[in-house]
Amino acid sequence: MTTDNTTNDEIDGQVQPINKFLVAVRIRDQWGFALNNENYDPVWPPMYDSFVVFFHGLIAVQFDGQWGFLNEQGREVVEPRYEAIEFESADPLIRVVREGKVGFINRRADEVITCQYAACTEFNESGFAAYQDESELWGLLRLNGQPICPAQYDHINANSAYDGLNMFLVGRSNLYGLLNEQGAEVIPCMYDDCTGFRNNAILVQRDDHWAIVTLNHQFITDFDFTNWNDTQVKTGWLLEKAGKWGFVNEKGEEIIPIQYEAIHELAEGVFAVLDTNGLVSGFDAGGNLRTLLPELS
Repeated sequence: MTTDNTTNDEIDGQVQPINKFLVAVRIRDQWGFALNNENYDPVWPPMYDSFVVFFHGLIAVQFDGQWGFLNEQGREVVEPRYEAIEFESADPLIRVVREGKVGFINRRADEVITCQYAACTEFNESGFAAYQDESELWGLLRLNGQPICPAQYDHINANSAYDGLNMFLVGRSNLYGLLNEQGAEVIPCMYDDCTGFRNNAILVQRDDHWAIVTLNHQFITDFDFTNWNDTQVKTGWLLEKAGKWGFVNEKGEEIIPIQYEAIHELAEGVFAVLDTNGLVSGFDAGGNLRTLLPELS
């Protein structure tokens, strides 16, 4: 189990305050719970091997290797039945494992996504997670538990929600494409790589060469480029063609002509280029010449 919170096993003492209602009481290495008053009136006898207090009030308790949940008043809302729980403070749901299957409960301990998956990633900030079924293939899942595509991919990067557009890198038979949030392959799985995402375009690779395509799979350029480097300017890429480098925007326009031996981004939007005579010049992201400080040159 992983969590942002501290487990009781790290605390030395017989009584530990939990919240305004409860304290935890340890007797002979077993934990119970009592009211947080001067008499410590018992709520649960010492029977739990461990517990974890979640920030939203749930208390995860372990009994005989299984995890369940108490609410902040100490009432058992889920009997111990999970082999593992996993939670980070920013997560909207708690990942649980029962009989080897992964599901999710909400912060009231309701099992909102039943334990049915062989594996499942955490939900990203936009509320999407990748799930794996018995076939060991991956699909994509919404926060409400609704699959948006069947498990049919060897790989899904559910964290690749580029710039909030919810485009996900997917792979099948070592070929890659892009999936949108409706579950449609906007770029089919037919490329060696898809990367360098921009607002309206992406780089795709085939046979060690790169092309620029739109997000609805319209080609902006042919497979003209042999290498690329990323840049802090998210309107284009540093691209190599026939051994020369330049800066190309997402429309395929050469903002800094592809004619230089090397190009390097010194700061955001400030580029130094090296020509065939060994001279260094400076450009901005608009393709305008600019003077470089001697120390940068």
